[in-house]
Amino acid sequence: MFADFTFNGVGNDEYGVICVAFDAQVKNNYSGQKTELKTEISGNGREFEIYDQKYSEPMSFNFQIVNKDLSDISPEQERYISKWLCHRGEYSWMFLQEPRYADIYIKANISNPQIIVVAGVCGLEYTVTTSAATCFSDEHDESVVLTQDDNSFELYLFNDDEYCIHPNLEITFAESGDFQLKNEAEKNDYFLEIKGVTAGETITIEEDLFISSSIESHDIWNDFNKNWFRLYDDKNVITANLACTINLKYRETRRLIVY
Repeated sequence: MFADFTFNGVGNDEYGVICVAFDAQVKNNYSGQKTELKTEISGNGREFEIYDQKYSEPMSFNFQIVNKDLSDISPEQERYISKWLCHRGEYSWMFLQEPRYADIYIKANISNPQIIVVAGVCGLEYTVTTSAATCFSDEHDESVVLTQDDNSFELYLFNDDEYCIHPNLEITFAESGDFQLKNEAEKNDYFLEIKGVTAGETITIEEDLFISSSIESHDIWNDFNKNWFRLYDDKNVITANLACTINLKYRETRRLIVY
């Protein structure tokens, strides 16, 4: 059980509290990365083939907090702590300050505050619902300058999941033309293409699949081939056909169960 954490950039020390486990049972089971396995009978009539196995729900868990001096949580504290933690309709980054969770972040929504009284100590319990079935790494921030003579670079990812990663991209062009960005990890002839970019223009592509240009007159959506740039586990060799500066920000997935 983790004891200290940071939520939305603020640590639990700011409120004089610590995480505890009130329910000291002999054995507790915790789960994560739940999937729904879908199968169908094969042509030979003897085996069931897997045709889909997607995550079925986000990871969630409860955590409990008390004052570090084991005094009761006061009504004023309860208000301030819930104002800090409980933001309806949004996720915030949560970092668990324990060796087990080094370099591990979760995007969390904290809700359902409850009063818990154990051995005369008044504490609080909250439910954490994460944005995914997995955890994430700290954010990687990479910047490279590419030229016509040196137009490629390598990135090595340690991603625990099979899925690709859509990074946040900011590309500033040193020359004009039809831009192509390729990753050798892609199968077939898949690459990002944006036609009619201009020297000095900056294209921003966000991980939630939004694209924009620093030049308002550039009809970027119609000049974009709708192939979003992706990163994969292990080696990525990335090549650009125009001189530019590329900034990539991304988080790798981590398969850990939080408790």
